[in-house]
Amino acid sequence: MQTLFRYNWIVREEWYRWCEELSEEDLLRNRTGGVGSILHTLFYTVDVDGAGYALYKVKQILRRILIVTRA
Repeated sequence: MQTLFRYNWIVREEWYRWCEELSEEDLLRNRTGGVGSILHTLFYTVDVDGAGYALYKVKQILRRILIVTRA
């Protein structure tokens, strides 16, 4: 999971650099695919990754609790 998270972070950083070259109009223009504009798609991606990482951490905590209570 950590490897996937790191990979996603690297790809996202590349997207950020690419987006810096675009005008505000290009970032906000509705497009086919994604959730509308490039900017909204980036926001969505960050939000979903954050939620996925939070769920991963919660599962780790619950596993530790189960291990302790079974011991």
